[in-house]
Amino acid sequence: MNLKRALAAALGLALCLSGCGASGAAQSSAAPVFSAPGGLPAAQPEKLRVLLALPGLEDSAMLGIARGMQDACDWAGVEITIDDAGGDAALQGESIAVFAGSGGQAVACWPVDADALTPYAQDASARGLAVIGLNAALPGAESRLLLDGAGAGRLLAEAAAAQWEMPATARGTVLVLEKSGHWLHGFSAGAREALAAIAPEIAVESVSVDADAGGYAAFDKAAGAYGDLVAVLAATDGLALSVYNGLLPAGQGGADAPAGGEAAAPGHSVPDWFFIGGVGATEEALAAIRAGGLFRASVNLAPYEAGQQLAELALQAVAGSAPAELRAAPVLVDGTTI
Repeated sequence: MNLKRALAAALGLALCLSGCGASGAAQSSAAPVFSAPGGLPAAQPEKLRVLLALPGLEDSAMLGIARGMQDACDWAGVEITIDDAGGDAALQGESIAVFAGSGGQAVACWPVDADALTPYAQDASARGLAVIGLNAALPGAESRLLLDGAGAGRLLAEAAAAQWEMPATARGTVLVLEKSGHWLHGFSAGAREALAAIAPEIAVESVSVDADAGGYAAFDKAAGAYGDLVAVLAATDGLALSVYNGLLPAGQGGADAPAGGEAAAPGHSVPDWFFIGGVGATEEALAAIRAGGLFRASVNLAPYEAGQQLAELALQAVAGSAPAELRAAPVLVDGTTI
């Protein structure tokens, strides 16, 4: 089988994969849910070769993307190399350079530092490789795939408004917590956009927090400053859990609670309809949602499915037919869908 026929076979399978994966919280780390169509030829013996270059594999989203792309490439008969840079931009650039010089066809890169990686991406492109940026603008890349931070913010804002069951004239303040230096872009903007459309009288205050454990301290300060908080929308489940556990009655927080728990602080009470939501669909967050308390929802960024999309995008890029940008669709997980 020549390379052109191999590409056609692999691309056909990848296109099928993009429509076959389920969108649910469990998919972010589960085994593939699709099956290879019967009779489709594998891309052998001239395998296409792709590189997935990631900052690291400790982050659950990055790990989910790696698993999804690995499984999709395995089914499509595409050889994939997954590189863990350990947060080192120079090491990531070196890996791309070595792969580009070894006859590979495509590089998908979540850059440790986009500026530092630009020369490597441009060199790979000049050598004829298809280059795809992942969750960042990467000069030299012909296409990119984004995890939809703005979409996650919109989903949580809409879920909060539904929880309140308030009219559009309702007043109050929504606290949006973001994590300093975190890779999820556009979360606050998405939440603001949705709330402006649903309840324009609601004020939105965005606060950047250095670490997940600081979520409750940020809430405590905001509660004292505004006094009319109606929701906390957090860009990570860790931030949301910090607030949630801080509001639990004494004896229910701390080590026995989901990760991120803190000692309950006296002096803060919130109404029964108060809304806390996060992003990540972590096991700790799902447990809190199942408990039926103030932690109402989490957004699953669907990294496993994004990895499958990335495999498809890489093959399309090799074929010269990739779109300029794709966004992985986030999914809301709450008490009705968990």
